[in-house]
Amino acid sequence: MLNLFNIKVKYGLTDNAFNDILQCIKSLLSLYKLKHKLKSLVGIEPLTIDTCEDSCIAFTEKYATLMQCPICKKNRYISKKPVNSTYFFSIKERLIIQYKDEK
Repeated sequence: MLNLFNIKVKYGLTDNAFNDILQCIKSLLSLYKLKHKLKSLVGIEPLTIDTCEDSCIAFTEKYATLMQCPICKKNRYISKKPVNSTYFFSIKERLIIQYKDEK
């Protein structure tokens, strides 16, 4: 399942798309459970940032308060939930993860 999560992050799959894939393979896991498993393995929780459905922008800094993407005009939220989110580890957290592994 962590390999599938890696593919989600690598190719920028939306949470909805990833959950649909998990349903198709009849997985008992959910994205929520997978994130908690990952957190227990690395001890660091990724920073979640709302992004445009089409990945035009990240809703940070000057875009942090916007409710629509200024490029494609798609809504940021549906039913008070972000349409798309991306997960990031800071450089500091990436180094911590890398150097925790003795290999």
